[in-house]
Amino acid sequence: MSTVDLNSVTTESISRIAIFNDDFDKFQSYTLAGTDFPTVDISRLDKEQDDFWSLGVGNFVADRIYHSKISTGERWIWRKPGFSPSEPIFVREPGKTDSLEGVIISVASPVDVNSTEKAFVLILEPEDLSEIARIYFEEDVKIALGFHGIFVPLKIFRISKKDKNSADFEPCST
Repeated sequence: MSTVDLNSVTTESISRIAIFNDDFDKFQSYTLAGTDFPTVDISRLDKEQDDFWSLGVGNFVADRIYHSKISTGERWIWRKPGFSPSEPIFVREPGKTDSLEGVIISVASPVDVNSTEKAFVLILEPEDLSEIARIYFEEDVKIALGFHGIFVPLKIFRISKKDKNSADFEPCST
C-alpha cells in the first residue's frame, strides 16, 4: 500500500493492481517490431474469446496480418511482399455462433507509390488466414497505407507541370 496526497487536505490509500500475469515477460513476441490494431469478434464481447487478429509490423509499416490463439500460443500469418494491409476486421457469418464462423476483411495497398500493382480488398478465412477472395480497385485508385488516412478522388489533384517527378500537388480546376 502506498499513500498519495490528493489535494493536501485529505489522503487516500491506494494499492497496486496487477494487470498482467506474473509470466507476462515470457509472452512470445511474433516480431521485434511489434503488432498493432488487435481485434476480436465484437459480437461476442460479452464472452471469453480465445482468438484475436492483428497487424504485424515488419520494419516500419504493417506488412502482415496475424491470427493468434491465446490458449495454445499458435499463430497464423497472411503476408504479400510489397503490400501493407489495413486493420483486420472480423465479420461474423449471420446466424452463426462459433468463434471462427465468419471472415476477416482488410485492404492491402502496395508500399511503393510507383508500383503498378493494384490495391485490393482482402477476404480471409479467420482460422488459417487462407485467401477466400481479392477485390481489386481500379488501376488509378491509390489507397493510403495504414489505418488512418484521408481519401479523396484522384481527379481532385494533379502533379504540378513544373516537375513531373515532384511530389508537389496543385488543385485541379476540373
